[in-house]
Parts: sequence; C-alpha cells; structure tokens
Amino acid sequence: MADSSNESARSSPVRRSQAQRRQATMAAIIEATITAIDEVGYSAATIQRIADRAGVSTGAVFRHFPSRIDLIAAAADEVGTRQIAVFRDLLPQDAAEIEQPSIQLILESTRAIYRAPYGTFWDEINVHARTDQHLRDRLKPAISKLRAATDAVTNDVPGLADLPARERRGLRNLAIAAFSMEARLAIADDDQFVGDELAELLLRIARDHGMR
Repeated sequence: MADSSNESARSSPVRRSQAQRRQATMAAIIEATITAIDEVGYSAATIQRIADRAGVSTGAVFRHFPSRIDLIAAAADEVGTRQIAVFRDLLPQDAAEIEQPSIQLILESTRAIYRAPYGTFWDEINVHARTDQHLRDRLKPAISKLRAATDAVTNDVPGLADLPARERRGLRNLAIAAFSMEARLAIADDDQFVGDELAELLLRIARDHGMR
C-alpha cells in the first residue's frame, strides 16, 4: 500500500500556484505579441490574433494588459531584456578572449541583437510610434533601458572602453539604424547578403575615422 501511495505521489503533476499560472499566461501572451508583430506586422497583430497564438481568450489578454499599447510596451520591454542578455553573452569581459578589432566586435554584436525577430519588432513599432505620441511615450522606458544597458556592457569590455563615449554612442546608433532595417532592406533588394554589405561599409567608415 505504501509503495502504491508513493508511486501515485510521484506520478501526480505538480500544481502551480496562482501567481505561477498568471506569470505563465502573461509570458505566453507577450511571446505571442512578439512573434505576431515579427510575422504579420504591427497593424495586423490584433488582440484576437495574439490571443489565438497564445491559446487564451481576448478577455484573458485584457485581464493582464488593460490596453493593446500596454501589451506592446510590455513586449518591447521583454525584447529589450532579451537583447541585453544576448549582447552580454557576445561581448567578452576578459581582454584575453578578444580575437577581433574592437569596432568589428561592437558592430557584429549590435547586428546580432537586431536580427529578426527583434529587429523586425523594433522596426514595426518605431514606424508606428512616429505618428502615435501615446505609443512613443510608452516605448521610451524600454528603449532607454536597452541603450543604457548596452552602454554599460560596452564600457566594461577591454578595448571598447578606450573609445571616446561620443564615438561609441554614434557608432552604436548608426549600427542600430542600419541593422534594425536589415530584414526590410533584404526584401527590397532581394539580396540575402545586404546585411553583410552594411556591416562591411560601417566597418570601413569607422576605420576611416580612426576607430579600431
């Protein structure tokens, strides 16, 4: 009898708390938002489409996010958090691990974190934020957090920290502008290597200005 009870206890699924279920639902909704915007665009990423992808009702979406812009802002914050994590993983913190010139390293790392789905996500919502003040205001915290974090990471990388802050920020912003639109440019040019050409051009520009 004791063995049977133990076997039953082992086979019974662990019940999650209400808070855990809530977090799991919110995570699924945010993930569905990110992939929907990447795949069908900002305008077509409706609450109904997002709910269907997340496997929940539209009512469940609104219980966790009062409005579509609240959801978009949460998705933007999550995308930024993921990009920061990838950026940290790509940039070595030990000088002995650096095998590339500093400028090439920062360009390639920036390109990596702005590839789809993240680059497409930002491209889509930034285009709409240009004429939507409310959306623009809600995105500012996530964008500021992402930029501050990438600055902090690069400041700790041997070699990159030696660059003047103004040059480092300027190069970063130029790289973001180029690589966040890489997917769009590739479609327009029907060229899968357009991003490589952008990276090479930015590297030449940086070196022409004395950056290494």
